[in-house]
Amino acid sequence: MQRADEQRDGIRIAWSADLPAGPRATGRALLRELGADDITAVCPSCGGPHGRPLTSAGQASIAHAAGVTLVALGERSLGVDLERSDALPPGMTAQRWTEIEAVLKADGRGLEVAPERIRFADAREQRRRAVLDGTVYELEQLAIDGFVATLATARAAPYPAAKPPRILPHPRRPR
Repeated sequence: MQRADEQRDGIRIAWSADLPAGPRATGRALLRELGADDITAVCPSCGGPHGRPLTSAGQASIAHAAGVTLVALGERSLGVDLERSDALPPGMTAQRWTEIEAVLKADGRGLEVAPERIRFADAREQRRRAVLDGTVYELEQLAIDGFVATLATARAAPYPAAKPPRILPHPRRPR
């Protein structure tokens, strides 16, 4: 697979076959090519170097599958996920799984959040959307031969907290 990159709405996306040094090295190399020089990652659970990528160049996300690495870099919260097109996650399609993973990565908490908390907008809409804890994410399928890939970007701030309902006294019935 050849290296490819695109820019969409201020988000730079690149993917490539993995380098001999492995997928982590490939992801960092692709992010550097997109303009991120100071890449760090720390796992919040164990402190290892495999956590969410951090860079002063913007928000970053990395996904790996079957010898291919996909990265995205942009100004707002974003997440990407990648699966082989013949992958069969239990009880769902590969497309739905990449949508779930991309939203959880964009949210920043990953699989610490139960995937069932994500609500998907009506599939008849032209642009797919998902909502997690009040934040709206736009979902975009990326065309990578042999793979299903999704980019999720935060598009709206969380909904304002709902006002408590005003409780009115029961109207008196005429006697």
